[in-house]
Amino acid sequence: MRPIGRTLLAAVVLAGSAAAEGVNAPAADALFEKAVAALKQGRYDEACPAFAESQRLDPRPGTLFARAECETKADRPATASALFSDYLTAAADLPPAQKAKHRERMQLADERKKALAPQIAWLTLTLPEGAKAEVTLDGTRLGGPSLGLALPIDPGEHLIQTKSDGGEHEARLTLVKGERREVTLTVRSTRATPEVGAPEVVTRASAAPSASAAPPPRVSGVKTVTWVAGGVGAAGLVVGAVAGALVFKQKSTVNAHCQGTRCDAAGKDAADAARPLATISNVGLAVGVVGVAVAWFTSGGDDGEKQAARVRVDAGPTRGGAGVSIAGAF
Repeated sequence: MRPIGRTLLAAVVLAGSAAAEGVNAPAADALFEKAVAALKQGRYDEACPAFAESQRLDPRPGTLFARAECETKADRPATASALFSDYLTAAADLPPAQKAKHRERMQLADERKKALAPQIAWLTLTLPEGAKAEVTLDGTRLGGPSLGLALPIDPGEHLIQTKSDGGEHEARLTLVKGERREVTLTVRSTRATPEVGAPEVVTRASAAPSASAAPPPRVSGVKTVTWVAGGVGAAGLVVGAVAGALVFKQKSTVNAHCQGTRCDAAGKDAADAARPLATISNVGLAVGVVGVAVAWFTSGGDDGEKQAARVRVDAGPTRGGAGVSIAGAF
């Protein structure tokens, strides 16, 4: 795994493409001289790319070493260390005669790598569990094997981007020399679930009762008793009065057709008819009186409730036929 610096492995990528594009030694030499001049003047951001372009046009171990030195002076230790490793690999593959010419520089490259190691920052990037996203670090896409692995990286500011079906997210972080940091990436999701925290609570307000609205009328059981008792009492008085009138009518017939205990047929019929009417009249009048009395006692609101609880009305047969009684405390 190559270190990820601001040049992002450009040396390796460019060197690999040189063979396909063909060698342009004159242009590579011109760029190399330009890079050396800029390096001597401390213009590292100009010198290092010139070395990289020279290496792309005509790959040589010496150009790799020069570029590694430039990246070291530019304070990019991870990139410089990777370039020194590339140089050592390239020099080791040279024929013995040429390899001998690089012996001192190979030893110097190894020393440079050891000196740079403590300055390299390390960054571990991980995705949330179950998340899928494309991850990019400083413009270079990282594959799955790079995630969860500590990557060597140049100190300084870096841009991290994630792209998923839910959208894109980017963040910047700054690392110092020798720092090791682990970062769990943020991934946009298509789900509408809140990220972290309490679920949304929807409170529905109910309409408050109007101050001017009167409460519904309260109909108590006592009021019902009062109304029923009053109605029954009135009906009883009416029935008793009617039946009494009929009794008086039959009585006049009895008086006209009876002498003592002896009556003719008309008198006897009138006497027989008067008996049940008299009973009905008595009962009707009694019921009427009781009903009116109960209605009067229970017409006093809460006091009426107390009175109603103390009044008991009984109706039943008597020796004379039927009767109604009132019992309770008054």
